[in-house]
Amino acid sequence: MSSRTWAVRRRFSRAAIAEQLLTVAGANREVLREAPKERGKQVAMGAVLVSTAGLAVVSASYALHLALHLWWPVAIVGGVVWGLVILNLDRWLVVSSPRLKSKAGTLAMATPRVLLAVLIGAVVSTPLTLAVFSAEIGTEVKVMAAEEEDAFTRQLAEDSRYAQLPELREQIAALQADIADGVTPADVDADPAVVALQKQLADTRARFEEAEQAYQAERDGTGGSGVRGDGPETESKKQVRDRLEREVNELTRQLEDLKVEVREQLEAEEVQKTADQRTELDRLRTLVADTQEQRDAEITAHDEAVGNSDGILARLTALGRLGEDNPTLATAHWLLFLL
Repeated sequence: MSSRTWAVRRRFSRAAIAEQLLTVAGANREVLREAPKERGKQVAMGAVLVSTAGLAVVSASYALHLALHLWWPVAIVGGVVWGLVILNLDRWLVVSSPRLKSKAGTLAMATPRVLLAVLIGAVVSTPLTLAVFSAEIGTEVKVMAAEEEDAFTRQLAEDSRYAQLPELREQIAALQADIADGVTPADVDADPAVVALQKQLADTRARFEEAEQAYQAERDGTGGSGVRGDGPETESKKQVRDRLEREVNELTRQLEDLKVEVREQLEAEEVQKTADQRTELDRLRTLVADTQEQRDAEITAHDEAVGNSDGILARLTALGRLGEDNPTLATAHWLLFLL
């Protein structure tokens, strides 16, 4: 291919591109034939609109990937659609802004279009700003997630709904043990009538043991009258000992009979008591299960929120925090945003 042919094709290609940019800029071909010097300005305007749309494609693709975690090819397709929308809006702003005779009229017509242009610029530039500071923002997002995790842990620990769970589980364990044990000897011994009779028996047995010691001391001459062998004093002490022994035996028999009666009574009461305990046990189990389920649901929801805390809103919050602590970064952020 000769250099002349290459030059022709190159000029043709540039002319085709220029024609496309004129179309994008909304240029009037008839007016341009009358004023050919304006052609370059219109081509440049078309190039500006295409450049803005290109930035919108990049910005929207990054935003879709970041916010919705879309696969990059899908995010790029969405970005292209958004870029076409921005291109159409920008083209409308340019085409629909005629210059009026009065400056006030021109300004009145331009003001809403300028505000819309600023809004478009903000929408396009925000994801790009996040992309530029992605490293710093990613670190700050992790810090924010850790702070949120600590706050959530403290909230759970201080929540009155969940603070009662250990106590409720202890009550359940106690009820289960009581139901499993049934009527025990300790329950019988704790009965007031049994306690009173046991005390009486213990006192009588202590007196019997003292009487037995006194009788033996009187017989061997180590105590009492000091006379060894059987005598009136010995017989008198023997009678006291025998009487107390009979009382001990009688109280022992009464205590055994009483324990049998008390056990039968407690076992009869145990049937209704067990039914009441099982009802209370079911209530406590349901309460613990519902409370634990609610607690687990809050933890799951929190974990999901933390897992999805790298979206645009979280990154914008992180960028704001970084700007508060780092004036240099804040200045760079606003310069990039304004650009």
